[in-house]
Amino acid sequence: MGSERLRHRVLLAVSAVLLCTVLSLSCGRGEIELPEPEIIEGAEMRFSPGANRASLIDWEPWGRQAFERAGRQERPVVLVMTALPIREARQFDETTLSDSLIIERLNRECVPIRVDIERHPEVKRLVWSGALVPKEGEPGIVSIHASGQLIQAAGFLDPPGTEEFLDYAVETNMFYERWPEGPGQAPVIAWEQPLIMRRRVQTRELSNDLVDRVAASLRSALSGPGGGPGQDGKVRDPSAISLLLYLGHTRGEESLAVLASDALVSVREAGYWDEVEGGVSGPGGKNLAINADLALSYLEAWEATGKEDHPRAARDILRFLLTVLYDENIDAFRAGQLGDEAYFALDRAGRSEAGAAPPVDGTLYTDRNARMVSLGLKAGLVLQNETWTERALGLLDDLWDRAVGEDGRVYHVFDIERGAGSAPGLVADGMWLARALLDAYAYTGVPRYLLRARQLVDRALEEQWQETADVFVAHSGESWPPAAALVNNPSFDANLVGALVLLRLNWCTEEPMYRDVARRILTRWSGDWGRFGDRAGAYGLALQRYLDYPVRMMIIGSPEEAQTRALLRESLRLYEPGKHVQLLDPKSEREEVEARGFPTDMDPAIFVCVGRACSAPILDAEEVAASVSSFVEQMGRE
Repeated sequence: MGSERLRHRVLLAVSAVLLCTVLSLSCGRGEIELPEPEIIEGAEMRFSPGANRASLIDWEPWGRQAFERAGRQERPVVLVMTALPIREARQFDETTLSDSLIIERLNRECVPIRVDIERHPEVKRLVWSGALVPKEGEPGIVSIHASGQLIQAAGFLDPPGTEEFLDYAVETNMFYERWPEGPGQAPVIAWEQPLIMRRRVQTRELSNDLVDRVAASLRSALSGPGGGPGQDGKVRDPSAISLLLYLGHTRGEESLAVLASDALVSVREAGYWDEVEGGVSGPGGKNLAINADLALSYLEAWEATGKEDHPRAARDILRFLLTVLYDENIDAFRAGQLGDEAYFALDRAGRSEAGAAPPVDGTLYTDRNARMVSLGLKAGLVLQNETWTERALGLLDDLWDRAVGEDGRVYHVFDIERGAGSAPGLVADGMWLARALLDAYAYTGVPRYLLRARQLVDRALEEQWQETADVFVAHSGESWPPAAALVNNPSFDANLVGALVLLRLNWCTEEPMYRDVARRILTRWSGDWGRFGDRAGAYGLALQRYLDYPVRMMIIGSPEEAQTRALLRESLRLYEPGKHVQLLDPKSEREEVEARGFPTDMDPAIFVCVGRACSAPILDAEEVAASVSSFVEQMGRE
């Protein structure tokens, strides 16, 4: 296995330049040489790459021990939430946290905790979701009593502002017992067992009317004052794009597909697009997840509309991902390139003269690389390049080997070379990885991908599903040593990815339990989706997939036969949004084939199923598109 993996990596490294050529990507640095970005390796405690003295502070990691120390020493906990891509966070290191007085006071009067919120999003959720901060905004510094109760929260302050912040934290901590809202109130951080914060919202009936309401909200969000496409260039949630394209196709509402397409065009026309090196940037830099999701949306929009601008945009993003974020030595993608608006505004000559590109965050995140698996599979299919497919499947195998621990928990951060990981137990990582595994199963028909997806989801159902709340909690109680059981505010995004994964597992296995859990998630958020902006598209998409049983394309045949592979390839290439493609081998999966009611003693064939009705077998790959279209039109959609 090890020698095969090594051979695979060597072949991919050798083919990287060929890949750029085949995809018409300019992966070289061009006639004018561009500066190579510095790689900032992943670590638990990282500071701004700019000059600073923040490391002189006696930082503690997040956990019970820091709070116990605060109790013994009768000091407040001061939590600094930071992340390399956040420009204000880097400036906070270089100014306030380099100030001699601030350093001295934090070390003498407080218990300072430093948390990288990208590495540990469970703390970001705890604080930013409202469990800790009773106001809107994204605080950078928070003071907490040793009991776990909030004292104060603020943004990234200047030195005088931070002095006032510390004055209040220290004084309030001294008189904690006299607080009107003090010890009698439940702490916001509990260490003995996970709690769950539930918003009491009215649930609604799961219906197409609810889908229409989500679509209407997206139409409003993506439209300008005159009703035309918005031109703000905001990177749209990929699920919102998928929902609009799906409804445009299945309902014949072309205006919805045009709206989705125009929203993607507006991204290229706004100032966020990097015309020199490809990809989209913002104040937080050029994030791997955002660019991977956006490229996937461009490829899907091309399938739906045929608009040639979309594959060009996808290729530009792929060029950036391959040349800047991809590490060919470990066959994985780095977290992103740090933000530098002045640099990204320069042309090629200007960047060459600048002499230094923004650094790259070298952290390897499981959820972001799982997104790259899904993108790589789609790019390999739509752009007709098998190297992307091979790269995606190789990355997926590495993720399974390195990001999934021996106990089955998925690490948020992994290291392929050292086999290390951190922050296990986040439900989002498991669901994104399960989605990638199901994509690989659909593209290859290899059963192990389905088995692994089931393993991840079944574990999440066992450990992270809250029966009384109908949600997956954000993480397991032991997700971050030393076994801190934080308040679990359920993640909207992770639960909706989970609902889509559960529905796909139901289609693959015909196990009703998966569909029932998806229904409960959708009911839980049925009255609460509106506050998430265009991210509500994930809710609408999952609901539509729940209500509309997909067009199923069941390929029965040995994957080793050329005819089977041709039928699978044509099934995948056919644009039928929401379709379910599944290959079953009549030899090794005979019982499953017979249980589904398909023959086991004929040449490879496709059976197209709508509802409970299935077509006659399709034996010729060249007839797949016409036969599927005819049968779906004949049967209608359920």
